[in-house]
Amino acid sequence: MTNTLSFINAPLDESAKVWHESNEADIQVKANALMVEATGTLEERFARLLPLGSGSKHLFLETTNPNWTAAVSDSASGSDLSSVLYFEYAKKRGIHFVIVDEIPHSVDKKSYPEHRGRHGARKIMMMGSEEYGSYVSLINDDKWVFDRYGTAFADFEDTAAYKAFRTTERFTHDMLVTYCRHLGLDPFNEDFYVPNGRGILLDFRHHHPDTKFFTLAEARAGRENRDVPPVGR
Repeated sequence: MTNTLSFINAPLDESAKVWHESNEADIQVKANALMVEATGTLEERFARLLPLGSGSKHLFLETTNPNWTAAVSDSASGSDLSSVLYFEYAKKRGIHFVIVDEIPHSVDKKSYPEHRGRHGARKIMMMGSEEYGSYVSLINDDKWVFDRYGTAFADFEDTAAYKAFRTTERFTHDMLVTYCRHLGLDPFNEDFYVPNGRGILLDFRHHHPDTKFFTLAEARAGRENRDVPPVGR
């Protein structure tokens, strides 16, 4: 659930409040919504999202940069918050957001037709109130594909690397880290999170009767271990 992290260009309390308000139109959701402080170590805060399930729980964490709040959900299939972030934050309120992906490539083609493992991905996307944002991505879907779309982030982009002969050298992990730091983010450094011990958990508790829940170990095993049924597919 931390291979994809979202960063909201707003303080912690505002970030959580917007997400909470965006669900208030649903009376049933509003009646069951729980919004509480998430305390403890960083690991203990992430544990508040367990078991993994339908994406009804969302964790917001302050960072050492007061202009950015980290967000992640409990979805067993991946923490993709881009839709809500675009419509509720960027389009309605003009709040920018950044999504960072770093997923190791581990697909085992011998496990056909299950295709155990995960397709690798490295991506940074920034979006504001405009219809389309800017992103740089390196994604493996049977082969590595590099893509660059939108206006330039700034003059810190290493555009020369985008012309490298080897596709995997066009957008490296070090480049991703550098881009993030220029934006005021340091997602791969644990010390970047909860400097003052604050986090907020939103639990809307509106689970479908057929929703299945998984421990973190089960979710991981379902992707990597051929003897365990796939999870979130």
